Amino acid sequence: MADKYVTRAQVFINGSEITDIKDVTEREVEVRKEIKLMNKTGTAELTRRFGLSLTYAIPKAGTEYDFASLSDATIVVEKDGGGRRRYSKSDCLKVGEVKYDQENEATRVIEFVAGDAKDE
Repeated sequence: MADKYVTRAQVFINGSEITDIKDVTEREVEVRKEIKLMNKTGTAELTRRFGLSLTYAIPKAGTEYDFASLSDATIVVEKDGGGRRRYSKSDCLKVGEVKYDQENEATRVIEFVAGDAKDE
């Protein structure tokens, strides 16, 4: 199965690899909105809003990465087997709460908004 599908990704922020990322979620992008009219249904094009969230595994030793200070950053998600998605003009929206779990590492979710996203 690992040969057919993407199972892993690397995350780079401003050119530096961030190795403590547990998972990446690329937000959906709404392209059009349904407009209800009297005799039919139409659509209207929307301004595209790009974003992603990262689940960050908190390291036991050392300091946490300072996501809150990121503004106008470039985030690259590089998929195993090839393919990259570049998020430019990215700003940190939210540094989430820490989740402690008896069986897994402590994590927090970091949310970003991006001005643009392009596949490379």
